[in-house]
Amino acid sequence: MPREDELEEAKLKALVDRVMDAYGELDDCLGKPHFSVTKFNRFWQAVFDYSAAMSEHYWLHRDVAGVVNGLRDYLELQHHKTPTDIWWKIDQMEVLLFSNHNAYPEHGNPYNSENTS
Repeated sequence: MPREDELEEAKLKALVDRVMDAYGELDDCLGKPHFSVTKFNRFWQAVFDYSAAMSEHYWLHRDVAGVVNGLRDYLELQHHKTPTDIWWKIDQMEVLLFSNHNAYPEHGNPYNSENTS
């Protein structure tokens, strides 16, 4: 029988895979003339679910952080016809994902007073 930490790790990996799959589908349609709100909403929901699961952790998977962090810049640089309500969802996604998370967990938990120098 798997240990609890193994189950947690498998659950988080499944959420990461879901985010990355949804991003892949969104990315595939970004070169097309019309922005796919459906694909974006699937990605947004995957990031939302991942963020909720990570609320007890102080680190994030770098692939997830990378696709969320770069999405706004990518859309702006590519001049996609992005609906205006998508911009606030991207902002919300960044806040949900990056608030109180450490991009470099190998350097310790910044919210733990034992790691202050």
